[in-house]
Amino acid sequence: MRNQKLETLEKFLFFSTEEKKWLNNYDDFNKIEERYAKANKKVRVVEKTECNRCELYYNCAAVTKGKLSYSPLVIENNGTTYRLCKTDLYSSNLQKRREEEKERQECISREYDAAEQVMVERRKRILKEQLSTVNVQDEHESSEDSSERSCFNCQTNLRWANRDGFVYCGAWESIGVPRKTPPDCAKTCRRFEKIID
Repeated sequence: MRNQKLETLEKFLFFSTEEKKWLNNYDDFNKIEERYAKANKKVRVVEKTECNRCELYYNCAAVTKGKLSYSPLVIENNGTTYRLCKTDLYSSNLQKRREEEKERQECISREYDAAEQVMVERRKRILKEQLSTVNVQDEHESSEDSSERSCFNCQTNLRWANRDGFVYCGAWESIGVPRKTPPDCAKTCRRFEKIID
């Protein structure tokens, strides 16, 4: 009689697709893992609240309702809901997920390093271009005779406004010189462009 009860319980546990409920039956409920172990299946009874916090929630390793079903088998005991977690599948899925995460982080790190290298190279190129421009300007300015360099000889000079020995620079505000510009400002002005005759 007892063996017949056990066989019925095992059929219910292993082959039934119905939701399972235990009401105050601690003996049978507490032996679920043991019964699965006898069938060479490693499972762990897990509260559903623990499953909700599991990092494999969307790739659950729970025992399903049937071979073709993806719905996890749910067991209820005294108002608390449980699932049966396949421990081997859980371990392998967790290891696989962590390896994928590690690979993803390494890929992100490589992409970040490559982008940073591109930015460094870009900054170097811009600085090099700026330095070469400044050097060319300095060479050009030093090669000119400083006596010839006068605001009177500059293209931005508005000749019609020159008065009393002062120049009226068209770019006086952006350069930061007075409106009545002294002609020797051209010696240090970066915007000086000699009038070509």
